[in-house]
Amino acid sequence: MGVRALLGFAWGSIASEASDPTVIQAWQEALETCASEICSANQVEEDDVAARHCDQIPVASEFGGAGRTTTFGRKVWCAAMLGTGITVDLYAGLGDTAALLADGLRRRPSSSSDRRLVTFELNLDRLLTVRSRLAQSEVAVHTLELRSQYHWQREMRKGDWKPVTAFLVPGSTSSYLRPVCQSVEDLGLILLDPDVEMGYKEFADDWRVLEAQRPRMVAIYNTNLPGGAGWVLNRLLMLGEYVEVAQGFNDGGAGEQDVFHQLRAWSLLLHVPGAVLPAWKPGERTSPSTLQQKQHKIVQPARPFDEDTVQMTGLEAKEWIQEQLEKGYEWGNTTFRAVRGGEVLRIHRGIGEIVPVEVQRPTDELLTPPTPQTNAHLCFAEADPLVAARELRTPCFLNCEGPDFDAQWDHFRKQVLLQAAGNFPLDPEMVAEATAISHHIVTNDEILIRGRSLFMARLRHEYTHDGHLEGFCLFGLTSAAFLRARQMLDMEPQKFEAHGKTIFAPIVGLNDMDTAYTLVSDSNSKGGVEFSFLENTGWAVPLEDVIINLETQKADLGQPFRRHRFPMSLSHRREPVSMPGRRELSHSDSLRLLFPKAAPVRLCGVGDHLTATFDAVLMVQRSLELVLGDLQMQRDFLGRFCPKHTGQGHQCRQRCELLGSGCGPQEDVADPVAEWLDGIIHPESLDELPWDLDERRHSLAEASARDSRLQLADLVVCSHPTLLCLFMAEVLPKPMFVHASSTLLYGLHCQNCDRDAWYTNLRYFGTSHLAQRYLQLARNLLLNNQNLVFMAEGRFLAEQVRHQVRMEVPWVPPLGLYTAAGSWQGGQPGSTRRAVVLRSRFFVSLRGELLRSLLREIVSINFPRYPLEVVFLGKDNQFDEQWLSLQQLASFDAAILWPNDLHQRTFHEAYRLAIPLLMPDSASLFRAQRMSNWGYASYGASTVGLDADGSSSPRHPFPPWWNSFNATPDVIGYWVQFADWEQLPHIQRFATLPGLIVQAVTMNLQQISKSMLEHHVQVAKAALDLVSEKLALLSRSDEPRVSEKSAREQDMRLERPRGHLVFPNGIHALGKEAHVQSGMHCQHVIVFGELVFQGKISRLMRAHVSRFLPCSLWRCDITHAAQLRKRVR
Repeated sequence: MGVRALLGFAWGSIASEASDPTVIQAWQEALETCASEICSANQVEEDDVAARHCDQIPVASEFGGAGRTTTFGRKVWCAAMLGTGITVDLYAGLGDTAALLADGLRRRPSSSSDRRLVTFELNLDRLLTVRSRLAQSEVAVHTLELRSQYHWQREMRKGDWKPVTAFLVPGSTSSYLRPVCQSVEDLGLILLDPDVEMGYKEFADDWRVLEAQRPRMVAIYNTNLPGGAGWVLNRLLMLGEYVEVAQGFNDGGAGEQDVFHQLRAWSLLLHVPGAVLPAWKPGERTSPSTLQQKQHKIVQPARPFDEDTVQMTGLEAKEWIQEQLEKGYEWGNTTFRAVRGGEVLRIHRGIGEIVPVEVQRPTDELLTPPTPQTNAHLCFAEADPLVAARELRTPCFLNCEGPDFDAQWDHFRKQVLLQAAGNFPLDPEMVAEATAISHHIVTNDEILIRGRSLFMARLRHEYTHDGHLEGFCLFGLTSAAFLRARQMLDMEPQKFEAHGKTIFAPIVGLNDMDTAYTLVSDSNSKGGVEFSFLENTGWAVPLEDVIINLETQKADLGQPFRRHRFPMSLSHRREPVSMPGRRELSHSDSLRLLFPKAAPVRLCGVGDHLTATFDAVLMVQRSLELVLGDLQMQRDFLGRFCPKHTGQGHQCRQRCELLGSGCGPQEDVADPVAEWLDGIIHPESLDELPWDLDERRHSLAEASARDSRLQLADLVVCSHPTLLCLFMAEVLPKPMFVHASSTLLYGLHCQNCDRDAWYTNLRYFGTSHLAQRYLQLARNLLLNNQNLVFMAEGRFLAEQVRHQVRMEVPWVPPLGLYTAAGSWQGGQPGSTRRAVVLRSRFFVSLRGELLRSLLREIVSINFPRYPLEVVFLGKDNQFDEQWLSLQQLASFDAAILWPNDLHQRTFHEAYRLAIPLLMPDSASLFRAQRMSNWGYASYGASTVGLDADGSSSPRHPFPPWWNSFNATPDVIGYWVQFADWEQLPHIQRFATLPGLIVQAVTMNLQQISKSMLEHHVQVAKAALDLVSEKLALLSRSDEPRVSEKSAREQDMRLERPRGHLVFPNGIHALGKEAHVQSGMHCQHVIVFGELVFQGKISRLMRAHVSRFLPCSLWRCDITHAAQLRKRVR
């Protein structure tokens, strides 16, 4: 795709207008490609066949409007998706087109500036229908009331543009249209379809207001009907500023009797002055090489979907490449991979004179980085926050220094350093300098495509000499766009004249900031920032300042420029273990009642993550031993500890190493928990499968009843997934310890997430019935199940659980008890230190691959002055990692971790080993999670007990989940304070790769290791004390398991039936306040033979009674029963 399409209108506001005929052609072909590749139907009525063929657009036409099964409907949907500016559906009717446009807006790329939709409707009943329909599609809907122009502007600007926001205006356009338009800076697509009974003068007055705004696109339906808007089409064509980019007709719908209405013509027009290219949706993630065609120019836009921009694959693609090379075509821009044996994967549609070709290099090929002598010129990390790191060399192609670059770039870079030192003050001269050095480049697609391609090839070490970049300065262009934007955002006055037009400076600033962001982003990705390594260079432009200002201007255009600062470490508030309301009490007697020494204690661990489950079992075992002394222990394990997923092979090896089982192909035996999990999470793809809550509950109950290991267990231990633990706690009448090691929602199928996956990695369940039932089940279990001890594995998860189900839960970190504490063997005398980069999903991403290459180069060009050897656990594909045992890892001098998540077991294993650990600072982690989202933060749902909008509790400013593709540094900076690494001291944090090298080479390894081990001993003791305290509560039913928020001790919204409730097998619940909720245990009055136990029975008595009563009687569907009787006949 053309890079100018990605840059949007960033430089056009002050510079030349975009009137190139290729823009018109691009829109024509974009709309045609987009609409035709969805389906070919062209009928108003949505029969089953047409609806099925066109279901890539999930919005159906419910009231006879032109929808997805018409060419017009699809092209309007595509125009909404590919365009910019606010969208207006002038007359809402019953909402068919409003819903269609809203869905198109939802799919705009993350860099798009506006997802607002405005529509008007005089009839209030119709308006309520439109509101309900949009709300069902999870559109943020606001109904505006006319008060003043200031009120309009405030209401329109405060809408969150990241989701789709619809503004419904009740009333006549004659009264309300003008105030709305005065609040709109950039009017994008307008849809005109006036009611044929509407007066000519009223519609003409409406159009006068709209035409003065010069909308970017105008879609007109029913241009051939008497009384319609056809005259607007003729007027716009006659004025000469609009061209028709699409036109056609369709039927008038089944049953249409009026011959004049049986055909409906339509037109889509583009405003040529100021037109921008369609905002193409990025395609494949891998970055293409390019083949330059010398003889032919191909202008074929890529399809705005992920799946299909591909022209050829496999053998056909290879043969085509060979044919073109024989004709005299040549490889350009990116790579010589193909020459070196790389595999041609796909050939995409052409971009101008360039044909994108994906080439995968062999997985065993790791290209050699340059040495200190490869590029003799010396460049330094002059902007590094660590003073000592400023003495390290950094690659000159990042600084744009040396004989291979124009000296203007070095001068400009030093100006940027001065600007940064002064906190980027207002300096009009910088606008002129930034424009002069960059404008001729950023407005030229082919220079940008070629330059960025060469930059990536150099970063990957496909070339090692800086001369291969041909003087292209990516970070200089980025800095120029940023400095222009910074000046424009605070310019006073905000409006000025240029080229005979009135320019609104914040719009120019927004577009320039978007240019800066786009330059360091891969056009094939969703999260962007793949090429952003500014912090490792002499350019002092922080990526976080680019993103925070970009998102701020999208949300509220005209806000002043701001700089972002991540919060300082929470060292003064660290909580290695939660200690809510700790009490000094003796619980040894209680534990002895549960686990008498005379008999072996049988523990059964269940789950699908070996080390998480094993660690939880060992935590229980050690906590009991601390209180009761040596106990006879028998351990069983059930679950899926050797997943078939290609990235989980290490779990199979760990199962053999830690448990001594599963070491051979014949050792696996029937496992009901593993079989049950196969119905929740696919064993190979790890995709969450659709399932029915009642069926899964019944299935697990039957499987548990059949398995002797579960039935004979004194205590069941569960960790991951938390969903399994909660289901098990509900159906199994056994004491259970849960050390939750996943978000509550992991394993829950998200119905619409696959549809939305191209622009978000947040699996948001909203108010879905299944999610709400499940969260209510979780809440009731935590509040009422006396058999359950529930602890979160970290501070973030504890806060997330509280947010979702309004319950406070204790937490203790993983302790890694399966590893030998303090077994680090590094730090031996030697000239070169060895550091291991621990396994991380981050390195599967393009940014991770490029960062790995850059780290290897900076290490290489600073050796031997900074003697460091860095070993990565993975090769080209981190799923094909080289696996090292914990003992092997302990032999390195230091470990480096880019975490996968806010809680990660690898972190705690390294901490227990006491291997000195280096981790990125919060800013670096923000960039990493943008490309490789953190699992805990990727699941959200409207919270039980809150309003449907899921607004967060006042305890936190943001909900504990986000879409990493566009979450701002504010969100990440806040929640990262609750991550594992912020709760423990002695972690070495680095802001840059030069800083990492300095710290790895100079830090006191022995002292750091000693301090880590000492602190781990303290944390482990506190954690095990807390575990034993909570386990003791299993034998005292009058003690609370978890504390509910004080305002919700009794959930008054639950139905409380009155009267005498009869249950199967002779169980009765009596009393006016009997409280029924499915899946709870009976806890009040029991008649067993001639004995009556008043009140809540003890755990010991309950265990005794359960020997004689069927397990099913203990799942009697009662939460707070006044009395319970079992009559033995």
